[in-house]
Amino acid sequence: MIVLYFIFLCLFLIDIKYTKKDFNKQYLSKDTTTIISGLFVITIFFSHFKGYIDSANILDISLSKILNMVGQLMVSTFLFYSGYGICESIKSKENYMKHFFRNRLIPTFLNFVIAVCLFLVMDMMIGKTYDNQQILLSFIGYESIGNSNWYMFATFVLYLLTKISFSGVKDRSQKKKFT
Repeated sequence: MIVLYFIFLCLFLIDIKYTKKDFNKQYLSKDTTTIISGLFVITIFFSHFKGYIDSANILDISLSKILNMVGQLMVSTFLFYSGYGICESIKSKENYMKHFFRNRLIPTFLNFVIAVCLFLVMDMMIGKTYDNQQILLSFIGYESIGNSNWYMFATFVLYLLTKISFSGVKDRSQKKKFT
């Protein structure tokens, strides 16, 4: 596992640039924050992936311990950068909030429903059953049927709070005051 993680880390560091003269004025640009978020997603992926690998390799064990220590930090940092991107979109795109549900919430929700359905089918194949309430609540992340529900529930709540917070703001200059 550590070899795979090292390969991904090297791929991220290949194009790194160090500047001595000027401060990087683009440190929070869309490209930069996307790359940083990608690194966090890979780290989160490895944090989940390590549970499926049984390795006695001392390097894999060490990486697993490190991932245990920084796991929640990666998720919260990823959420920060995602929220920052949404705020920047609200400020710069004229009708961003008008189409927020269609462009953000609905695609995220549909992808999550597909994932929950896959968990449900797999569990049915091995004979595991759930009551109807747990199944329905798992589609919004309030309950779990084997999936990581807390993250999606938090995402849905944050999307709804964003929509509510900016629903009364019509003028883009007013939006800039909020963000």
